[in-house]
Amino acid sequence: MQNTSNSTDEKQGLLSRNGVGSNSFGYESLNCGVDEDEDCASSVGSIVTKKYWYRWYICFIFSLFGLLQGAVWNTWSPIDKSAECAIGFTQSNIDLLTNWGPITFLISMPFFMWLLDKYGLRLPIVLSAFFTALGTGLRSLPIPVNILKYFIHVGQMLNGIAGCAVMAAPPLLSNVWFPPEERVTATSITTLLNYMGTGVAYIIGPLMVQQPNHTGNASELHDVYLASGCNSTSEEHAIRKEIMNLMYLEFGLSLLTFVCMLIFFPNKPPMPPSASASVGRMDFLEGVKALRYHRTFLVVALTFALTLGGYGGWTGVLSVIMSELPVPVSQDEAGRIGFFMTLAGCFFGLLVGWFADRFKGHIKVMIVVLFSIAFLGYLYYINMSQRWIKIKGFELSNVGLWIDCIIIGIAMNAAVPLGMEMGADAAYPTSEAISASVIVWFFNLLSFTLLLVMQFTDAKLTNYLMLVFIGVSIPLLIFFSKEPRNRMQIDMSTSVDTTDKDRGRLLDPNVNVDPNADLVSNSLNSFQTSA
Repeated sequence: MQNTSNSTDEKQGLLSRNGVGSNSFGYESLNCGVDEDEDCASSVGSIVTKKYWYRWYICFIFSLFGLLQGAVWNTWSPIDKSAECAIGFTQSNIDLLTNWGPITFLISMPFFMWLLDKYGLRLPIVLSAFFTALGTGLRSLPIPVNILKYFIHVGQMLNGIAGCAVMAAPPLLSNVWFPPEERVTATSITTLLNYMGTGVAYIIGPLMVQQPNHTGNASELHDVYLASGCNSTSEEHAIRKEIMNLMYLEFGLSLLTFVCMLIFFPNKPPMPPSASASVGRMDFLEGVKALRYHRTFLVVALTFALTLGGYGGWTGVLSVIMSELPVPVSQDEAGRIGFFMTLAGCFFGLLVGWFADRFKGHIKVMIVVLFSIAFLGYLYYINMSQRWIKIKGFELSNVGLWIDCIIIGIAMNAAVPLGMEMGADAAYPTSEAISASVIVWFFNLLSFTLLLVMQFTDAKLTNYLMLVFIGVSIPLLIFFSKEPRNRMQIDMSTSVDTTDKDRGRLLDPNVNVDPNADLVSNSLNSFQTSA
């Protein structure tokens, strides 16, 4: 804290040298009036805040976009046999269509991290919505199948690029639009609906697209239909029509979402929702460099890369793993288990986010509890598969398998938004866009790497890897990280003036502010009198 004898110019120069207030979320009513890149709010004097009702529209339309992006990414796996029949894809083609998501994500994420930090929410998110609309449109073109296959690949690539903003923006969006008591809830909604989209695809795809009928006499079938999995030309045409109807549906919804965002998706509200949202963040390069000095953030990034990256790889080979149980589980049932794991995880994740908003400052404890539950869940799963304990209740059963997997899904999915928020607080004053981008990039990298490794090793190895990953992460969080409260301390350092509720003014009780003065004057006065 500077001596009161320091001039205003000296204070402003220090802020500028530290790179604070240079990103796209400075509010004009809070700057010093000298340079738009210099932010006076870091002294937390008189800060005007307001909650806008349409913040929930912003949350809804972004969450809808996230759900659609997840569903488009997972379009082909639930209807792989039908796509082989009607489009002529092979299983390796289906795998590549799915893998375009993480491949393009890993390549594009650094660019979108810079976009989010430099230009704020609107440009990268609307651009991402355009990519998904364009990608789904390319998949819907009425062209010959042998050409359409290549357009489908391009469409999946574009949708994978769109996933960068979908996965990295939620903590930034919740900080820019929501007050502290709603921040984790908003992050939970915007994060988990993307996961729900991948689960919804397992329901919508099979409902709209029939599987090939293999009841025909093989000796009477033409070789081309044997190779593609179809029994006849009429069946191939019928399934292709159903697939195209699915393409049209996803394109229509994606286009509608893009148009809605293009019409109205502001970069930020006119007034910030909290004191911490009004404070400038570090420059992009300085913010990235500063992350290496935040030990708690590095621990969060490492533990979530291990646990969630490993979990992504584990769910990616779930049907293979379950087919190797003592009592094999069919591919269809494994898909249903995966869907309900995701659904239950998203639902309880929203509850956990709401709970975290009501009990501030305990996110680390919640994450440790969730990881501990997941660790026990994996231990129980391995026991069922290896039959270590042959006692009723510990042996493999269909009910036990379902319950155990759903518990794992709840624990792992509910931890995602908590990790995003903990990482954002730990990295402060680095932008939420940068901290979230780094976290999701690393756990996508590990997930993709694990999926590649599983192509050449026993898929059951992932069970033990998950046990190791979570077992390492829990003590790392307990002993090498602390509960970050940086943004919370800024928000709690101010008090609400109940005489000015309509304008939502937050006032520092130690600063004299004239309620009749203009907002810029109040901001200048509070900055100049703070020490």
